Order: sequence, then structure tokens, then C-alpha cells
Amino acid sequence: MKIPAEFLRRIPKADLHVHLDGSLRLSTLIELAKKEGVELPA
Repeated sequence: MKIPAEFLRRIPKADLHVHLDGSLRLSTLIELAKKEGVELPA
């Protein structure tokens, strides 16, 4: 079954793969690591 191109253009999109770099403030990352007991390398 071929999916029409117009359908693909109109459906909502989701970002399936996002790198943490640039997607999360460094301060938030540090705060979450402390809260969860995760040791960071630096």
C-alpha cells in the first residue's frame, strides 16, 4: 500500500531522536544528576 505524499505532509511530526547537547540546559542536567545520584565526569 502506497501512502499518499499529502498525507505524510499533513500528519503531526515527532522528533524521535534528540541529542541532549543543546536540548537541555547544563544547569538542569547537573540538577537532575544530583537528584538521581549520578556522578558526572566533570
